[in-house]
Amino acid sequence: MDSPHTASAVCILIRGPQPGQYAGILHHRRGQIELPGGKKNPGESLYDAVKREALEEAGLRVLNVRPLFTFNHRIEGEICKTTVFAGDTDDTDIRSSREGPVSWCTADQLCSGNFKWIHTMAITMVERGVEPGIGY
Repeated sequence: MDSPHTASAVCILIRGPQPGQYAGILHHRRGQIELPGGKKNPGESLYDAVKREALEEAGLRVLNVRPLFTFNHRIEGEICKTTVFAGDTDDTDIRSSREGPVSWCTADQLCSGNFKWIHTMAITMVERGVEPGIGY
């Protein structure tokens, strides 16, 4: 039996213009609020991928992008290694995307659903200033 292919993906916790605000997408298919993110394209760096996803999914240009942690999971039968980033923006206008409506959310709004532990860990690390920058 062939081993499953490993894909690379990214997501990013983007701090909003007001303290305690983060960009969140109400995902059409999954019906829950998620961080902007997606799969890395071939030949694309993780940093370029996360900047592209933030712009495509939330219309935001991100600054001070830094990695927080990496985890493995399955997406549609494929093993996926996802790196979670944090970033800031000086943009105030966000826009909806093909994935769903985008808005500034509170930590409580983000920390629910299937990705609760990911969002909680990212918010906790950023707000407490614990940003180790896990290597990959």
